[in-house]
Amino acid sequence: MAPAHRLRADPALRHSIVSPVLSSAVTIVSGVILARVLGPAARGLFASATLWALVLSQLGDAGLSFALAYSISQSRERASELWTFAMLVSAIVGTALALAAHCFLPHLIQPAMPRFALATALAAIPFLLASNYQLYLLLGAGHVLEHNWLRVSIVLVYAAGITLLALSQESHIEGYCTVFVLTQVLGCAACWVVLSRRLNVRMRWPTQIKAELIFGAKAQVAALAGHANLRLDQAMMTVMLPPRDLGYYVVAVGVANLITPLFSGLGWLTLPRVAQSASALSGGLEAYRMLRLALSISAPIVIVAILVAPVAIPVVFGAPYLPAILPAQVLLAASVFQGVNGVIGNSLRGLGQPGRPAVSESVGALITCLLLFILLPRWGILGAAIVSFIAYTSVAALQARYLARIIGIGTSAVLGMTSARGGGKCL
Repeated sequence: MAPAHRLRADPALRHSIVSPVLSSAVTIVSGVILARVLGPAARGLFASATLWALVLSQLGDAGLSFALAYSISQSRERASELWTFAMLVSAIVGTALALAAHCFLPHLIQPAMPRFALATALAAIPFLLASNYQLYLLLGAGHVLEHNWLRVSIVLVYAAGITLLALSQESHIEGYCTVFVLTQVLGCAACWVVLSRRLNVRMRWPTQIKAELIFGAKAQVAALAGHANLRLDQAMMTVMLPPRDLGYYVVAVGVANLITPLFSGLGWLTLPRVAQSASALSGGLEAYRMLRLALSISAPIVIVAILVAPVAIPVVFGAPYLPAILPAQVLLAASVFQGVNGVIGNSLRGLGQPGRPAVSESVGALITCLLLFILLPRWGILGAAIVSFIAYTSVAALQARYLARIIGIGTSAVLGMTSARGGGKCL
């Protein structure tokens, strides 16, 4: 089935593309506002504060988001038990990480970072964890529309807060960090309201969490390695480069993220569909259909974005961000492989194979670590962009090979079958 026909025939699929695209557009607008109001140096400091909150929340995830989605897709009657377990982990682990980071990070990152701004951003960690767990519970239970709209709503609230603050001519990052943490609190509350209505969750002490812990431990290896591939370059910049350079790089990343939400939306949808497939073959074919659809939409967008970046970046973000152009072009090319990794990784997890993405992402993380120490001091943010491209392509190649082996068909043969066989199971 052609991509356009499949979109018309599959409302959940259509929604999983439209909502991330909307989210991406809003995120880009927020990035433009922050870049123009704060300037490169302050934009780099704000990115550093929120970056560490995001990195530590991903560290504290422990792979449980994927485990929760997989478990509830297999047994919805465990919703209350799984939700209670998720909230306990969010509160305990999130608070511990926030306190530990508040003690140690000021001695590690740029001395120009305001302590109050950093502490405010770190306070978001428990709420980031809780929101993510609840979103994955909705996703695993098949409530794709609610999952997508909640993610979009959180982005919209954040953008509205940033815009109001910018209109008040606020130029200090403390105010923007406050908007960041308040958005996460409201997002967590909204997720709880929707989850309560859709799954009728109640506090129930978890009694069977061994399977989730094992699945989560395997998935966490892939998650940590994947986040290292995504975030390690920026984390090292907070220590090794001036805030101004991080400000340039954040703009480059923002431009490169033009298609990332598209792949994210399809990746979220792929996980429950593959998990509920009748066999490994049908699940694998569904994964390849999603991948072909994503590539057919994203490739033209990336090509055009690479061509217009030299003109668009100084016009949209301002002349001070000219150094972001070349890294943005490299990251745009890398973003295609980054998106492929998300779709195939969730396909492998949906097939009950969280260890395969773990191996692939670990290889990518090793490449990232080694090359960053070589290229970041020499070529700065351009070196970091090149490292991302190499790491993403390596992970994509490994994961595609694993998926082809699991379903027992060569990659080229599967791609041919997916073009011949349309359809696919809808939730």
